[in-house]
Amino acid sequence: MLNARARSAVACFGLVLICRAAGAQAPAITVELGGAKTYLGDTLTVNLLLDGAGESADVYLVLLLPDGSFLTYGGTNQPAAPGEIVPFAIQVTLGPATLVALNQPLALPIEEGTYLLLAALAPSGVSIFEEQLAVSAPAAFSFEILRPVKARDGFWRGSFEGLAEAVLEFNVTEAGSVIGSGSRATQLPFTCSGGCSGTVTETTLAAQVPITDLAFSIADPIFGVWQGAFESATEAHGTYSLSGDVGQPCGFCSVAEVNWAAVWIEP
Repeated sequence: MLNARARSAVACFGLVLICRAAGAQAPAITVELGGAKTYLGDTLTVNLLLDGAGESADVYLVLLLPDGSFLTYGGTNQPAAPGEIVPFAIQVTLGPATLVALNQPLALPIEEGTYLLLAALAPSGVSIFEEQLAVSAPAAFSFEILRPVKARDGFWRGSFEGLAEAVLEFNVTEAGSVIGSGSRATQLPFTCSGGCSGTVTETTLAAQVPITDLAFSIADPIFGVWQGAFESATEAHGTYSLSGDVGQPCGFCSVAEVNWAAVWIEP
């Protein structure tokens, strides 16, 4: 059942929903969203799952914004001008298939609130303004872009996904605007092009790094590449990797990119 906002979106395109004869396989489209809630610094992933009996159809993807306006997409990560209606893909042969609709990092400027994604199918070449338009029922999902409050100053401690022994530690200054000195990562496994392998016991960061729009990014030749975002005053998450040429016989060595999550430690 579509809510009022979704029904309004369908109506604004002049889409007419019609039923198929009994026994006919109706085409279907489903929006697959990477997560119901996303945060600054996350990558928003959206797939369109198609099903049908080999018909040719045009695919539409619509994003309703919190202010009531809408965007359509003319391809992966390709929004049209606000209010312009363009197909996401044309002359698609329906059957079990997946289309990558969005794979987009979320960064400011972006409006906070709830967004709604709708997808629809139309017979290839049929104007969406014609009265006898056959479409599948749009699939609606909502998600929120949440801006967290300021990260709490003090000591933070985290772990790395899949690495039981590895630890991440860092400090946030009282102003909440920089990562303080003393940040370190420990017990990270590495491999090298020359066949060497082992564990980085500890790598430390001495510099201060700005936190911009509640996110930060560090590319340090010694500490590594460290990216993160604060989703609340006491929680953060991101990725970490480390690489460099250490010379013969090991050659180029690296710590593969790994996800991390950290929490503020109450004094």
